[in-house]
This record gives sequence, C-alpha cells and structure tokens, in this order.
Amino acid sequence: KGGMVRTTWEEAVEIVAAAHTSTIKDFGPDRVAGFSVIPAMSMVSYGAGSRYLELMGGHMLSFYDWYADLPPASPQVFGDQTDVPEAGDWFNSDYLIMWGTNLPLTRTPDAHFMAEARYHGQKVVVCSPDFADNTKFADEWLRVHPGTDGALAFAMGHVILKEFHVGRQEEFFLDYMKRHTDSPFLLTIETEPDGQLTPGKFLVASDLKDDDGAAASSTPNSSTPNSSNSATVSNPNVSSSAPGNPLAESEHADFRLLVMDKDGTVKDPGGTMADRYGPDGAGKWNLDMEGVDPLMSFYEDGCESVEISLPRFDLVGEVGPGAIGAGVVKRGVPVRRVAGKLVTTVFDLMLAHYGVERAGLPGQWPTGYDDASAPGTPAWQEELTGVPAGAAERIGREFAESALESGGRS
Repeated sequence: KGGMVRTTWEEAVEIVAAAHTSTIKDFGPDRVAGFSVIPAMSMVSYGAGSRYLELMGGHMLSFYDWYADLPPASPQVFGDQTDVPEAGDWFNSDYLIMWGTNLPLTRTPDAHFMAEARYHGQKVVVCSPDFADNTKFADEWLRVHPGTDGALAFAMGHVILKEFHVGRQEEFFLDYMKRHTDSPFLLTIETEPDGQLTPGKFLVASDLKDDDGAAASSTPNSSTPNSSNSATVSNPNVSSSAPGNPLAESEHADFRLLVMDKDGTVKDPGGTMADRYGPDGAGKWNLDMEGVDPLMSFYEDGCESVEISLPRFDLVGEVGPGAIGAGVVKRGVPVRRVAGKLVTTVFDLMLAHYGVERAGLPGQWPTGYDDASAPGTPAWQEELTGVPAGAAERIGREFAESALESGGRS
C-alpha cells in the first residue's frame, strides 16, 4: 500500500545481513553497492560504511552519485570516487595537487591535514582560475582559464607518457598500468565508409568464432615494416570441449575481453565482465592475470602499423555527416592480426591520442613540446588555458618524479 511498517533494529539488521549474504553467495561481492556519508561529514560514519563495503569487495558509492557534479575521469579510470582516500591521507603525500576543490572552504574540518603536510616538505600546487581560499597554501598556482583544465591535464599526461612510459620505460608505472588498468586489452581497428581507419571496440571472445585456433607465427618479419603478424588464441581460464575455438564457445563470449600474452597467444585473463554472471565464472571475479603476462604494446622494430584518424575537439568548424569532431588528426599505431581483424592495445591507442611519437610510426606528430599546432603539447595547452607551457611541462614531470621517488605518494 506504499506505507511503512514498524520494526525493530534487530529485525532490520538481520534482513540487511541476509540480503548481503545471499547476494554474495549467488553473484559475488562486487554485486553489492552501498553509500555512506562523506568524510567531511563524519569520519566515523564514513569509515564504518566504506571500510565494510570495500574490505568485503563491494562497491562504495558516493554523494556524487546523487547530484552528479563529479568530473567523470576519476570513477571511470579507477572505479571509485574521490572520497576513497580519507582526508588524513593528504598528510602522507609528498606532492599534492589541489584541482577542482577548494579544501579550506569545502572540507573545512579536514583542511588541516593539507596545511600540516607542508611541514614535512610536501609540495602543494593549486590549479584554479581564481585566487581561492586554498591558493594561499600553494607553492605554485596554475591559473587556468575556466573550463579549459582538460587541456592542461592532457599536456601534463603527454609529458609523463613521453618521458616516463616511453622514454625511460619506468617499470613502476608500467607494471601498475598492466595490472590495474585496461592498458593491455585488445581493441579492433575499423574501416569507415570513406576508407579512414578508426578505433573500434574491445576485441571479445565471440569475435574469434570464425577462427580455427590454428597456430601461426606472432613474430614480426623485421625486414618488412608492414608484415602481417598473426597470433595463436588460447584460454587458460576457460575449458571447453566444443569444436572450433574454445574462447568463442566460452560462457558470455560477447563480454569476454582479451589480451595478447608475451608468447604471442591471445588469452582470456579472467575477471572480465564475462565472469560476473554465469556459473563458469564463479570465483574468478578479480582481474588477477593469473598465468598471463600480457603485452602492453605491439611496438618493436619492424612492427606492422596503420594510420588511424582521431577526433580533434579543439577546433571550431562545421560538423557534417560522418565527420569526426571538428577536425581529424592522423597518427599511427602498431597492430597485430587476430582472426582476420586488425587489433592494437589500449596503451598503444592512448599514446597516439596523447601525441607520443615512436620512431617508424606514420602520422602527424608534434615536433616538440613547443609545437603549438599539435594537440597534447604544453605549447598547445598554453593557447587554450593561459598556463605557461613551461609550467605544464615542469609540474607534470615533477608529479611523476615524486611518485617514483616516494613509491606513489603523489
């Protein structure tokens, strides 16, 4: 009847506990989602709810889910909200960037953790268009034009990827990306009606249904830059006696994302969407990469590559039928061939998006950090944001250097 029924705390707690237990047993702990007050309201209340949910493997929601003012990058990349580190953890950081929040005003009870951290040498950078309450605590102020800070972050990412992930190939960063992001997963390259090549969707097990699984060399012909590199497909996490490719016949094959192992075989790493809903995936809910050492990149001497079209949204212009953004930039990615499809990795595509050049790949690449015509460079962002190119370059580099020296305390 839409009314309320009076009950006791004991009965209410028992109902909730039974629902949690039943859900975890049938579907896994990540099917449980919950919400508690934000740390700025009460660390005790927040801690009770968040630690309970996160330690059992559930999903911790946030007040951002209620009124949706959160820039989406944090939850999309990391799967959590910005509340996850408690305010006291600011004190543990060696390099702190305040970006998108004015702590003394919005988190008044917790701001002392930020202020006190400077006593042990923490560097504080503020990114904001105005001289806000928190700007006075900053060692450096990135005075960005309102609404353009995406370009600043893009340029800092360009510097970090170019110098630390490609130039120095820092294992600390690359290992994290391999184990905790989608960087090694395979993406298809699609052909548009006008002949342009564009990034497609994730390669999934059902895409292999026409592949017989026959072994083929995955080693490139170094004397032929555009050699056709094929791969064997195998699956250590799914058993099947069905004829044809066992991956294509696996449970929920449309949702089984794939990686390429360093031995050249395409493998199911386990713990993808396919393992969340059926009996075959029970107990395989975590992306542990057990028995799989995935390739982050297909780039090497003599690798096959193609030139893809990527959208530019920093240009003003007519957007006609079939147009990609308001402009197009063409950049190369290394590829392999799997079941008749061209594929690359998320990491390789990301480097192309960020304009990080690697020798031998075709396309339009920046001539340097001072190339203002190429999306992603510090000079390019300066024209949009007003932040000096040198500041974007230096602070991006400092943030990464500090993370390396401190073991991730940036």
